[in-house]
Order: sequence, then C-alpha cells, then structure tokens
Amino acid sequence: MCKQDDAPDPVINACNGLRCGETFVGPNSPNKPALWTENWTHFYDVYGNASKTRPAEDIAYHVALFIAKMKGSYINYYMFHGGTNFGRNGAAFELTSYYDPAPLDEYGN
Repeated sequence: MCKQDDAPDPVINACNGLRCGETFVGPNSPNKPALWTENWTHFYDVYGNASKTRPAEDIAYHVALFIAKMKGSYINYYMFHGGTNFGRNGAAFELTSYYDPAPLDEYGN
C-alpha cells in the first residue's frame, strides 16, 4: 500500500513518488522494511504542459537520503525504460509514447 500508515498486518506500507526520503514516515511496523516502490525518474507528460524531468543528481540524492534516513532496503526505479503503444490510443490528453525521458528510450538507446 502506498503511504498507508494504518495498513493492517501483514500489509507493508510503501512509498511512491519523487522524494520518499523526505515525505515517507517509514514502515507501519518496526519489523517491516522501508520500501520505495516507484522512484519516479520523470513524471508523465500531459499534452501542452512542460516536461518534468529529474536530473540524475536529484535522483541520487533522494535515494541516498531514503537509505540513510529510513534505512531503506528496496528502491524500484519507475520507469527506467520508455516505450510506445503503436496502433493504440492514449488516455485523454496523454500520448501513446510513454516515458520518453526515461534513462533508456523505447529503442533501447
């Protein structure tokens, strides 16, 4: 569960976001690990809005902070690889090409 401090056992509350070292209060029990399930390398683009790309230094700083402050034991980078849904439609105001500024683009570059 994402940021659910009152999650019942055996559920582990986790953090999704850009700055979990600052915003996450920690596991909902001292015997549970600190989990960052979606460390966003970029936030999805909405047509007409400016792209919100995170510099590598910002990502690294918040990872180090999460490990030091929360004794974080699991960090998942979301998304590390971009892609395109060719021949499909996107949601309202969203592109079918997803996560273009991911560290790896849809072609593996």
